Amino acid sequence: MRAIADVVVGRPPRTVPEPPRRTRLSGLEPLTIGPESLFVNVGERTNVSGSRRFATLIKEEDYETAIEVALQQVQGGSQIIDVNM
Repeated sequence: MRAIADVVVGRPPRTVPEPPRRTRLSGLEPLTIGPESLFVNVGERTNVSGSRRFATLIKEEDYETAIEVALQQVQGGSQIIDVNM
């Protein structure tokens, strides 16, 4: 500790840069949303209160088909999947 303190004595602390204010989301791939993001397509069919089909799949524990619902949304252009259980 003393050796480190001796090396940095008299040196100013580094300036931490201010990161840009953006919404950052991640799953398998990161997604940054900022002013340049004109439109973000959110897939909402993976919602048990908003989709009777998805709710039935979850109640019947048919998770493979439920995942296909999300995959279809991604293939249709959704950038984010809103999963509500």
